[in-house]
Amino acid sequence: MPIYIAKTYGGEVENVVLAKSYELAQAYWQGKKIFAHSVVVRTEEDLKDHITGVMPIVNTKIIKASPFGQNKKDILAISND
Repeated sequence: MPIYIAKTYGGEVENVVLAKSYELAQAYWQGKKIFAHSVVVRTEEDLKDHITGVMPIVNTKIIKASPFGQNKKDILAISND
């Protein structure tokens, strides 16, 4: 079953879903008010003949941040690198 990755105009990951079809993924996003600029689709076929057999979808790390430089707190940041 495919994994659909919604991305913003700037290429940032906005949402990731496992869905039976592209149309169902789009319907889900529409209900969540997510309007993907582009969508990356990942399936089992992407791993066929892959050198490691592993394909990361989303990476995270904890960063300390604050919108105004005070009261910094841990925030979980998502990366698609």
